[in-house]
Parts: sequence; C-alpha cells; structure tokens
Amino acid sequence: MNILPSFRLIFQIIIFLLVSVFYSCSNTIDVTDDLSINEVQHIVCKANSAWAIEVYVPSAAKLEKKLPVIYVIDAHARGRMAVNRLAVAAERYHFIVVASDNASNNNPNMQLIIASMLQEAEAQFNIDPTRRYLCGFSGGARVAGLYALKTNEFKGAILCAASADLGQKQNMPALFSVVGLNDLNFHEVLDFDLQADKLGLRHCLKVFAGAHEFPPAAVFEDALLWFNIQNNKDAKETKNAMSICQKRLQALIKKQFLDGDKLLSNQSTYYAVSFFNGTRFEKHFTEIVMDYNSDQEVQSDLSELQRQYELEQKLKIAYYNAMDSKSFDWWQNELKVIQHKTDTSNNNIKTAPYKRLLGFVSMMCFMKLSAAIKENDIISFNNFSQLYALCDTNNPDRFFLKSRFYAQQNLKDSLIINMNRAISMGFISLNDIESDTILYKLLSEDQIEIVTEANTDCK
Repeated sequence: MNILPSFRLIFQIIIFLLVSVFYSCSNTIDVTDDLSINEVQHIVCKANSAWAIEVYVPSAAKLEKKLPVIYVIDAHARGRMAVNRLAVAAERYHFIVVASDNASNNNPNMQLIIASMLQEAEAQFNIDPTRRYLCGFSGGARVAGLYALKTNEFKGAILCAASADLGQKQNMPALFSVVGLNDLNFHEVLDFDLQADKLGLRHCLKVFAGAHEFPPAAVFEDALLWFNIQNNKDAKETKNAMSICQKRLQALIKKQFLDGDKLLSNQSTYYAVSFFNGTRFEKHFTEIVMDYNSDQEVQSDLSELQRQYELEQKLKIAYYNAMDSKSFDWWQNELKVIQHKTDTSNNNIKTAPYKRLLGFVSMMCFMKLSAAIKENDIISFNNFSQLYALCDTNNPDRFFLKSRFYAQQNLKDSLIINMNRAISMGFISLNDIESDTILYKLLSEDQIEIVTEANTDCK
C-alpha cells in the first residue's frame, strides 16, 4: 500500500483500541436485510468417496454467468459451519463458496483433498477461473496463504487467525487478514500485515471482538466486498456497495466521536483508509486521520499500549520456558493473577493482553497433551491436564484430548464421560474423531451421530 506509509506503523498500535464491538460495512447502523439464503449442498467427491465438500451457490448463478469462487480450509474440517458463515456475504456479492469436510490440520492427504475439492466444484459449477479465492482458519490460513502466494491459481485469500510465510511469495495476491482482539496470534497477524505492506501487496486487516475462533459472518461481508473492489472498483454493483459502506462507516465514526470515544473513532477511520485504498473514498478518511494525529490524549494511550505489548511479549517467553520447569502451585498462583486482570476491567484495551496470554498457555497445554498421548506419557498427561483446566476450563478440546487418552488406555467409561463433556461444550469436529482410529472404534454410535448432526447444523 503506497498511501501514507507511516500510517501502518501507527495502525499497528491504534488497532488495540477496539472495544466491545467491531465494525462491518454490512451491519454498522440500523441495517435491515431481506436476503434469501439458499440451501447448502453436501457433495461426495468422485476422486475419493471418503471425502466430501459443502457448497453454497448464490441466486445469481441462475443468470447462467460464471461466478467467482472462494475455497475454505478450516483447521478442524468443519465444512458446513464455514460455508454457513460465508453464505450471506456470498449471496450479497455473488460468490460460490466451497469448503472441505476433510482438510484439517496435520492431515497427510491435505494436498490431495484440496485438489479433489477444486476438481469436484469446477466440474459441477459455473466458476470463473480468473476469480478463484481461498479462505483459511488457523492452520488452514497458513495453507491458504501458501497456495495464494506460491501458485498463480488464486487471486486472493482471507487469512483468519494466522498468517502465511511471505518468504514463499511468487505472486501478488490480494490478502484480507482477520484476527480476534483476544487471539493468541494477534501480534503475528499484525506483523504479517506490516510485512505485506513493505512488499507492496494489496492487503487489508480486520480485527473483531473475539479470541482464536472462526470469525463471525459480518466479517466476510467486508472481505468479499473488498475482493470485488480489488477486482473492479468501477463495476456498477461494486460502486453502489462501496457508497453504502462509506456512508455507514462515516456515520459510525461520527457517532463514536460524539459519544466521546475518540480512540475508537480513530481506529474506525484507519480501517476505512485501508479498506478504501485506491478508491475515491480514500481521501476523505485520510483527512480525518490527519486531524486525529495531533491529539495528545491519543498519543498518551499509544504509549501505554506499547508498554503493554512489551510486557506481553516478555511474559510469553517466560511462560514458554516455565512449561516444563515450574510446579503446579507456581502456575496456580501465576494464572490466578492473570485471570484476575481479565476480570477487573470492562476495558478491552487493558484486558486483551492477559486474555491472549491465557490463550497462549492454553495452546501450549494442547500441544503438551497431544505429545503425551503420542508418547503414552501418563505423568505428563496428568500434569498438563491440570494446568489446562486452570487456564482454559471450558475448552471442549481439553475433554476431547482426555477422551483420546482414555481410549488409548482402553478405559471406555472414562472415555465416554469426557467425550460427552466435549460434545456438551460444543465440540463438533467429526474429522478429528475419525482421525483417531482407536477412539472412533470405542465411541458409541449415539455419540458419533450427535457430533455428525452438530457438524451438519452448526452455524
């Protein structure tokens, strides 16, 4: 991005100023929506009957013209959920959406599954081969970014909750990054956005009020409109959508300012500069940003946020080194302090770093438990299970991992109890269950059916 290069450095800090809501062009102020959403199609792949895809085809397909497509790779292969999240945006902006039910983290057949997904979709639907896009969540974002950067098959990608290796760049795709304010990968995604800017890539960064999770539907309305802007900002439908988006965002910025929240108003303006880069709306928002830059209150808050960032990075390193060296009592005291800091303020600016730290410890526990299962290390498993319970009590993955461990020990009753807990907390990844052959054989048909139905119905 060539406009106002120094904005990116300021934006890295300003983005922290998000509070309890996030902005979307589609749902900013008093929006009514009468879009009719079509049924999602479940299609078994001809290349391998064990693989399947979920497909959303917008009503515009009835006009028998070629449509852009976005292929989705979710880290847990939750194909139906992913398509449901993108369906409204796809209907509004005329995209076909295709998601795999099998492409998940660490799947050794990932490349074959993705190839099968593309082959099946393009054999059945009227897809514009010049407008293929990718979308990925977490590990799926890394894969989507790699494909977009290394091949010339894809025009762009939505990277959710993770980044990609820009060292692999052989093309110039349009990249729309998305991350939750409380996501443990928050800084990674912000750094990626800055590096993309230095390399001259077309890019935009969207932050929403959430953690390490698949983004809400409204985020994808921004992303698909942005892709349409990058493809042809002069198209009549795109110009109309941009005009509506600009008016709503302008109204939001004004409302935030009048409510006395200059910092959030400032952040929304920075996002608008990035979103409308290269269009006739960019200049208007750039002028607003220039007016904010001399505000002493803003500068004071930026200094405080920089201090918080440095502390967060130091604690991450300390916690990483403490995983195998500190006692349970030490962790209990340390996490009690961190959790207290997340509960004592309604200000997301102050609580977000500590929520990200808890997410970081949770991720480390997940990795340690997975390793303990692989190595059949009972002592390590018990120790890290206790720590996982302290830092992320309601995470369904914790109980799923316990189910895997008890399956390995052939303790069926314990397995069933923990699998039921995981399901009750929202565990829906059928692919993760099927990947563990021992667990899959020991689970009851009722439990597998519950997860199957949840996976199909999830939004």
